[in-house]
Amino acid sequence: QLQNQNKEFTNLMSEKEAALDEAKSCIAAVKAEASSVTLQLSEQVTDLQSANAAMEERVNRILVEHEVEKATATAKYADLEGKLEAATTSNSQLMDQVTSIQNSNEGVTQELCE
Repeated sequence: QLQNQNKEFTNLMSEKEAALDEAKSCIAAVKAEASSVTLQLSEQVTDLQSANAAMEERVNRILVEHEVEKATATAKYADLEGKLEAATTSNSQLMDQVTSIQNSNEGVTQELCE
């Protein structure tokens, strides 16, 4: 009977050791997969960080270009405003001269008619 119990215990221990070896194998496989996934995720994060840095650089360049274009447009607008003011002043002076000439012509016409 003791031999049977010993044999049963030995069989049970063998089964438990086989189950333990299988569990260890599964743990090793899971660790390897987790390591692979972690490496892939790290590479993706690095790629995303590089892409983000490139995009930030591009946005900054566009903002600088926009500021330059805005400054140029503002200067052109100020120049055109100055030219418009000068043209308006010239037009007013010409209108005054035309009015003066018309008044003079009317005076001359009246003198000639008399």
